[in-house]
Amino acid sequence: DISYFQTYWSAYSNLFTGLCGQTWGCTDSLACNYNALADVDDGSCTGLVGCTDTSALNYDSNASCYYNDVFSSYSLCSYQSTYVPDNNFRIYLRSLGVDVLSVDSVKTWQMEIITSLNIDFQGIYDLTGIADIVNLQDLSCRGNYLSYLDLSNNSLLSSLNCSGNASLSTIDLRNGNNSALTSFTANNTLSLSCILVDDISYFQTYWSAYSNLFTG
Repeated sequence: DISYFQTYWSAYSNLFTGLCGQTWGCTDSLACNYNALADVDDGSCTGLVGCTDTSALNYDSNASCYYNDVFSSYSLCSYQSTYVPDNNFRIYLRSLGVDVLSVDSVKTWQMEIITSLNIDFQGIYDLTGIADIVNLQDLSCRGNYLSYLDLSNNSLLSSLNCSGNASLSTIDLRNGNNSALTSFTANNTLSLSCILVDDISYFQTYWSAYSNLFTG
């Protein structure tokens, strides 16, 4: 009775057989208890391997486990990704709990829940990927090496401080909700020559120091 022995002495489950030279066990590669060493199915297969992460694109509500002898932990799950080419920006995002999916991409859904970024003096050259931080309200990116700052997809932005980016030439604030921005500082940005906005008069009224830079 192989199943009897496997039940009570699981440490030796791969050894119990009705004929020496054979290994009995679950031979279904989609079962949770699939045994890659088994060559004789003993009818013990149970569960369905699949993606059990509800945040994944291919979440499987029928799956009861997310790995077995074939599939490693969460390798079955796929996620919407955000391209983040700047290594220092990715490092900072990781410190916030954003998972890296590949060399230059991170999980989009984790970007979407961020509301504030303080990335002052982080050695960042490129903020590509910030467009997916759709709930961003406060951004401080002082003292980096940015040359272009595109915030056109960040419609909830209320505070921006991009001072000390000596190479910064253009800021794009055409996010369709300029009136949400109540704090804007861009000191020591000598290369700044253009600030793209939706409502030029609004910016000229509240930030007259940059009035000659605002344009549509």
